[in-house]
Amino acid sequence: MSMSNYGCSADTITEEFVRSICPNELRNLLTDINIGGLCFDEFCEFTSQGLEVNTDEKNIERINESFNQLCKEFNKKTGLILEVSYCDAEEKSDELEGGSFSVDGVYGLTEAGKKYIKDITHKEWTTFG
Repeated sequence: MSMSNYGCSADTITEEFVRSICPNELRNLLTDINIGGLCFDEFCEFTSQGLEVNTDEKNIERINESFNQLCKEFNKKTGLILEVSYCDAEEKSDELEGGSFSVDGVYGLTEAGKKYIKDITHKEWTTFG
């Protein structure tokens, strides 16, 4: 199997924007991530890559529940699908490094995408694998 760079992109939004939509749910998620002994970047790395979060089972359940609740409430209020993205420093992105919130459901532009487009930034990077 050969190794190569692959293009990646995400429509990112700021933590402040997420906080403006779902302040309580975001606070709960960040608190649970902290209680689990993780930082936001680690949470984004594990979650965006479909890996098991590196903490005990009780913390994993609490973090997943908080993240799912945040995503559900964000979608209910905006019509957008909330996700997290992660770009490793080795991937040499000029626009994204570490973890960030991102959204799906923006293009084609949906009514929700039109409403919030000023708060969304499309970012691209490559990954090696």
